[in-house]
Formats: sequence, C-alpha cells, structure tokens
Amino acid sequence: MRILITGSSGLVGRNLLEAPQSKKYEILAPSHKELELLDKDAVLNYLEKNRPDMVIHAAGTVGGISANKAQPLRFLLENLDMGRNIIYGAYQTGIKKFINLASSCMYPRNHETPLTEDMILTGELEPTNEGYALAKIACSRMCSYITRENSELQYKTLIPCNIYGRWDKFFGDRAHMIPAVIQRIIQAVDSGQEEIEIWGDGTARREFMYTGDLADCIWQAVERFDELPELMNVGLGIDYSVNDYYEVIAKVVGFKGKFTHDLSKPTGMNRKLTDITRMEKFGWRPKTSLEDGINLTVDFYRKHVAVQKQDKIGIGWAFISDNGRRHVQEILEANRLSQGPLVYKFEKEFAKLHGQKYGIALNSGTSALHVGLEAMKEKFNWKPKSKVLVPAITFIASSNACLHAGLEPVFVDVDAKTYNINPKIIEEKIDADTVAIMPVHLFGQPCEMDPIVEIAKRYNLKIIEDCAEAHFATYKGKTVGSFGEVACFSTYVAHTITTGVGGLVTTNDRELMEISRSLLAHGRACTCEKCVASDPTKVCPLRSKTEMDKRFMFIRLGYSYRIGEFEGVIGLDQLENKDFIMNTRKANAQYLMDNLQDTQEYLQLPYYPDYIDHSFMMYPIVIKKNAPFTRRDLTQWLEKNNIETRPMMPLLNQPIYKELFGDIEKDYPVAQWINRCGFYVGCHHGLQREQLDKILNCIHEFLKGRN
Repeated sequence: MRILITGSSGLVGRNLLEAPQSKKYEILAPSHKELELLDKDAVLNYLEKNRPDMVIHAAGTVGGISANKAQPLRFLLENLDMGRNIIYGAYQTGIKKFINLASSCMYPRNHETPLTEDMILTGELEPTNEGYALAKIACSRMCSYITRENSELQYKTLIPCNIYGRWDKFFGDRAHMIPAVIQRIIQAVDSGQEEIEIWGDGTARREFMYTGDLADCIWQAVERFDELPELMNVGLGIDYSVNDYYEVIAKVVGFKGKFTHDLSKPTGMNRKLTDITRMEKFGWRPKTSLEDGINLTVDFYRKHVAVQKQDKIGIGWAFISDNGRRHVQEILEANRLSQGPLVYKFEKEFAKLHGQKYGIALNSGTSALHVGLEAMKEKFNWKPKSKVLVPAITFIASSNACLHAGLEPVFVDVDAKTYNINPKIIEEKIDADTVAIMPVHLFGQPCEMDPIVEIAKRYNLKIIEDCAEAHFATYKGKTVGSFGEVACFSTYVAHTITTGVGGLVTTNDRELMEISRSLLAHGRACTCEKCVASDPTKVCPLRSKTEMDKRFMFIRLGYSYRIGEFEGVIGLDQLENKDFIMNTRKANAQYLMDNLQDTQEYLQLPYYPDYIDHSFMMYPIVIKKNAPFTRRDLTQWLEKNNIETRPMMPLLNQPIYKELFGDIEKDYPVAQWINRCGFYVGCHHGLQREQLDKILNCIHEFLKGRN
C-alpha cells in the first residue's frame, strides 16, 4: 500500500518514519519543496500524479502558548489551508482512506473531564490557542462530512493528547512544555543554576504522551483501518500536574535545586484529560511510562540536540538510530569485524536505490573513483594518459583519481548558476585522446545529464559519475548514478549518507564489478559478488579448483581499499532512515532559501530547475561581483558567530595543481569567480530551527550595514 505522510520532517512524521511498521509500506514523504501544502493546486497535482492509497495528515504549524497568543491568525489560516487543501484534494482524487491528526485543544475550556469525542463544539475554546483549535475543528468536520456524503470514502480523525519525544522542538516559542522544560533544567544543571521558575502555580493538569506511542497507534490504525472509529481520542487516560512534570524531569536530569512560581504568567486550561473509552475498545494502549518517556527524550536531547546547540553550527552531522547502535553492539558480540554479509546487503540495497545492479563498497569515495577509473581503463583498453573531462570546480579527489589511474584530467569550466560542468563548452575540450566525461553532481545538485549523455554518445565517450555529494538526487525522475557505465559515491562522515569512512562504486556491468572487486582487494582473483567465505559455516568451492588457493591468487596490481561490517551495518541504518535524512535536509535548505530572498542584491542563492530533485549535502552561496564586501568578510563574521563555513571546492588554484598544470585558473572565469567568492554553510538533518534562524540572523545582521 502506498501511503502519503504530510509533515514527514515534523515531530509526528519523523516518529512515524522511524517506527518499524513503516517498512511494510511504500511511503511518500515529500519535502516542503516537493509538496507545498498551502498551495491547493500543487497539492492536487501531487495527489493526481502519485495516487497514494491512503493519506496520513500530520503536518501543521505548531508552537507553545506564547507563539499561539502572538500569532493566532497565522495558526488559524496556515493550519486551515493545509488541512483543507490535503483533505479536499484527497476527496477530489478519489483517495478512499484518510487519517487526519487533530488536537485535544479542540475541546472546550474548563469542561468536565474526561473529555469525550462528542464534546467538541459544546463550549468556549481556550483563548491561548483558539486559532489553532478552530482550524483543527474545521478539518475534523471536513473529514466527517466527506464520509457522511460518500461512505466509500473513509476519512477518520485521531485526537492525540499533548505529545513529546524524539525530534521535538526544544528551543524558542515553538517549543512545547516538556521539551522546553527539559532544555531549561539541563541548562540549569550545566550552569550550576539553583532555582527554576514555573509559570503559574503549577497545579494545572496535563496529559502528555510519548510520541513513539502515538506513532505506534497511528500504524495500528493503518493496519486495522476498518475497525478504527471515525473520531477517536489517543491518550493516556491519566494526567499529571505541571509541578509533577517538572519534578520527574528534575529527577531524570539530576537537578537538585528548587522551583519557584510566577503567578502572573498564563497557564492555559486548568485541566485537559481525554476519555480513552473508544481507544481501549479499539484495542490499543500506550506502552511508555512518563519516566521512561522523559528518559528517552532527555537521551535524544543530549545525543542529538545539545551537541549541535553547544558546538559550532557545522557542515555535516551523522545520525545513527537506536536500532543502528544496537546492531553495532551485535557485531561486537558476534566477533565478525571484517567484510561480510552486512557489507554485501548494504552494497545491494544502495545500488538498487540508485538504479544499478551491482554495488562495491570501499573505504572512501576517492578509492571508488580510483577503482572505477582503473576498471574502465582495463575493460575499454584505454591508453596511458588518455583524457577524462572533469569540471573546474570539484573536490580535488575527482581529478586526483584520474592522475592515480594514469589518466589525464582535462578541465571544463562550470555553469555560473548550478556550479556543475557546463555542457555547452564540453565539446571544445574533446580531442582524439578523450575517453570519458566525469560529471560531478556538486553539493547535491545533479548535472544537466541529457546534453552530457548526448555528447558522450556522439563522440563514443564513457561516463563515470561522481555522486559523492548527491545521494538519491534525481534528474528528470532518474536517479544520479544511473546515467553512465560507472558511478562513485562517498559515505564519509560529512556526507549525506555516512558510514564514518567509506564509498561505493555502482554499475550495471558485471565485468566492471568483477574488476573493481579484484582491484580493491590487492588484485585478488576472487571476484564473486557475494563471498561464500563470509559465512563461517561454509567453504568456498572455487578454492580447490585451481592449484593456488584462489583467495590468495593475485591477477592484477591492486590496492587495500576494503571496509568492514561496522561500516556495513551503519550504512544499512542510514538507508533505513534515508527519508528522514533527505526530507529534513531539503526542508532546512528550503527554509534558508525562503528567508534569504531579500539578500539577493549581493548573494547568489542555489538555483535548480523543477525537474531536478536536489539532495542538499550543503547550502552553497556565492557573493555577487557588485557586493561591497568580500567572501572573507562574510565568512569571518559567520565563523566569529560559531557558524562553520567552507570554500566552494577550489581546485585550479591549489598549490599542487599550479605546480602540475601551471597558472591556468584565469582560463576558467566562472571557476575563478567561485574560487574567490563562493562558500557554503550546513543545512543537514541535525540542525534545529533555532540554529537555522541563527544562520539567517547572522547573515542579515552582516548585510544590514552594507546595503
């Protein structure tokens, strides 16, 4: 079954994607750029094109009390428009199953508790979040009306109580109570603070459920959809006072100080406890206790949020799930560290996701390029010093690999908007010794592959794609790595999908696969796609068919480029979480894009046409020639504010290349401009909204005095 999840980069969406049940289905988890829920035409077009069997609507504009009070119109309109567009769009396209996530704020304030589903619209709403509540009520009613008018369309609404957990927002006015309190108390412990203030008298009672439990309930609703009531609360059936929550968090974190109360601050409704009769009849109950849920959330904060908060806002980030960590421990216990079945499984899954039959894992993206070129050189009988066309802006490994393979890199200037190799001038560089083109999909942006493929066919050239920075990116619906004879990827720690160190060669050509496997293991004669000997209970039958043990027979000069099971299992964990990783990167990049539009007098932002799906390994910026400041001015300002920056892959001005090729940078004017003016910042999946806002605020602050 194909399921569309809206809000896949949000709190509920991320927990849904992390849940093991998600692996049973084909999941559509579009980024903000791929699906703008506030645009009804875009929503309708997306639904008509992708035709999901079910929609889980988990998207929303959310925030704490202060945010809701300050911007009630925004919370009303954005949630109403998103809900209306996706619900009515699903209705128009005939989608028969729909799960709408509402909120317990739909219930009247100060009503008797527990709150039953039939109490909606029976009293005045809580003023502190009235706008949000009105939008949720309207969307819930839309679902009911659709089902009432057409019983074949089952549009159902779940009403969760307050939630908290992994991927919550811990900072700013968007933070809800529990994550905000966790952050405050941890900060108090770290700073030695002995007193923490609580809004109100702390006696207001709230029902908070761990988000992992809500995700489990939603997947139960998917699996047993026909049994699901049209409207159902999802809650604990018990509540705790605000003071209780502070005390439990203090216990988990280790805070020994005292709490005080500010009675002038708003506290919201006095009590809000949901009735869970329908939920219990449906047959589901939450599994996570309050203390366990707080422990899990504190652990997540310390591992994934606090590190990012305290350190420099970096370029890359490695996310390893709890399952991944357990699997690493299993490897240690199994005592199998060298390459084995997990590496093979990673190779196969990675290759399949990029439209290729074979994957060959190595110890770096550089090794992948080197081996890929050596394999092509052997198969296609390239002469020494044959020429490979390489962009004039790329990481030095791209052209170094040519040199190490005994080939000659010939540089081609790049496009001024995409920063990739410029197809319009490729032919100028082709001569009788040219054998291949190396398109490098820089920063996560695919090259213009149609003209490159056409040129390669016309001149009988091979294509080796450098996809080190562009995992899962697509060009006109086709995944990078599927356009040429060979593609090479990096899984180094700073990259989108990481194994710590590592890289892969992918190909559809069995001979290239076998040569590559030989080269990465010293030139060994063993070239099987899957090594039988990786199973300790089996003996390879090929070993006895030659006088010399085939495992120790070497038929070409090779290298030691292998990886082990640690890299394999981490890679598999990365692939399991790729939707979260990719969607969050895209959402973060779009947020930067949306909020830097007013800087374009002096800054060139990323450009990519609609037929390209950018994977955003990083967020590139180039300072325009009319700017009254230099790259150094801006990057030093950002670095001073603890925001990491890096230059945009300077190549031809590198000291070693000046020594090898001479002073040729001036012959590549676009590359020269980027070398002087280009840099990038992070947009990775570990960044919180507060950190993105810091990047934006620092850039705007820098430009303020220079307009």
